[in-house]
Amino acid sequence: MPSRAHAWTLRYLRLCGVALPLLLVLHATRGPTVREPAVSPTADDALHAVDATPARWRGFARRGRQLLRARDIFGKKETERRPRSRRSESRHLPAFETERRGSTVVRADATPENLRLLYAIMAYDRKQHIHLLTMLHSAVSMCEGGLRVTILLYTADSNPYTPKEREELQALCDSCTGRTGGTLALENIAVDAQLKFDATMQHRKEFLRRIDEYDLFVYSEDDVHIELRHIAAYVEASSHLARSEDGHKYVLGWQRLERNGIGLGAEHVMWENGVDNYHGVEVGGRLYATMVNPHAGAWMATRAELKAHHKQCRILHIPKTAGSFTRVRAGGWNLYMNCGRRKVLPVRNFQNFLVHHLPDKNWWQRSECAVAVPDLLAHFRGWNERYARGDRSMVCGRWWIPGDFCRDELQVVPAGERKKRFGIKGSCTVWRNRTSGEETITLPNEKMKRLAAIVQAREDAGSRAAKNLRVVASSGGDGRSISSRRFRGSMLRHGG
Repeated sequence: MPSRAHAWTLRYLRLCGVALPLLLVLHATRGPTVREPAVSPTADDALHAVDATPARWRGFARRGRQLLRARDIFGKKETERRPRSRRSESRHLPAFETERRGSTVVRADATPENLRLLYAIMAYDRKQHIHLLTMLHSAVSMCEGGLRVTILLYTADSNPYTPKEREELQALCDSCTGRTGGTLALENIAVDAQLKFDATMQHRKEFLRRIDEYDLFVYSEDDVHIELRHIAAYVEASSHLARSEDGHKYVLGWQRLERNGIGLGAEHVMWENGVDNYHGVEVGGRLYATMVNPHAGAWMATRAELKAHHKQCRILHIPKTAGSFTRVRAGGWNLYMNCGRRKVLPVRNFQNFLVHHLPDKNWWQRSECAVAVPDLLAHFRGWNERYARGDRSMVCGRWWIPGDFCRDELQVVPAGERKKRFGIKGSCTVWRNRTSGEETITLPNEKMKRLAAIVQAREDAGSRAAKNLRVVASSGGDGRSISSRRFRGSMLRHGG
């Protein structure tokens, strides 16, 4: 009969025979790496014996320590679930709340996964409330994607939101689950209606006041659909510009598109720039496109960019202006044209810098040279393919060096003269060579002109029909259900 020591030795060997294959399997699953704590110089002698063992067994030992630190067999640490407040505080970092104008703003130090976004929307007369709801739906998606968003919703004090509308907006913002650490807060800010177009500049005060509290800043009119993909694409391209030698000469932005219908064959179209209005520039080994008309009704900047813009040209200062062009300046014109930079869009993922102008009306009202987005993307794919082969013929040069930029000799004929002489409007650009005086005309897009004429006819017919309709007070139901026993009596009481 074996001794007790011998029996324990056999048990230990059998256990090793089971445990060693299991450790090898666990090592193959390789959960997330856990950083080793820093080792002080005094511990070198204690670890000398471990360092003397073969590297393969040191790796097993290190993996074993990682598994011991983890709380399940897959190497994933369990996340303690805490009750989430109605305001969806971040699960990644401690947050603190501040009360301002009756709304809660959640703030905390940013992480790469939970950037803080201050998003200002100007809804002066609230006539596009349905488009605003679409924009807020995408703000909820930003929150679900991990961004910590604060929306500043500006409206005129002469037309405040009704309690029902405020409840609808707040319920929409509160619908974010915050599972990835995102938050969404809404602040309604009423501005003096007497400001009129100057009201579009008021967001600059808050951007300047909170410039150190947020990582990203967005301003938009209340009909420009900005999505999470636009934010992500901007952050990546902004990082590339910041690393590039000439990156400080350019600023990123968006361009607007619209739908020319909803049925089979409908396309996204752009009306503010024709194909020939785009010129290539090379920045940091990548191809970008600059354009004639940079207006987009929205702009974005990182904190570092916004500080640089404000230092260079006081972009957050509210100028004394008058007239409707103030709205265009607020939408980024000064940033794109008067701040020592030029607006560019990356060619390789150009579509992620196109934002939807929700009314879908400018393409047929304001331009005869609207271009289908698929055609423009095909044009840029040709650029990319040639650029990858070493062809630089599409690169226009450096705009800040006199005589180097291909557009230096070209002058855009003003819109009034263009329409009077040639009868064309919108993005149908007429170029005039400053030296020779020779002019080049962008011909209207006949397909878009026919589609625009059809839409215009439908709009006119609908307007005439609407004038013939009598608007009477409804005496019927309000959408609620009633018993069938009461239905006939209800119809008789209302004259049915």
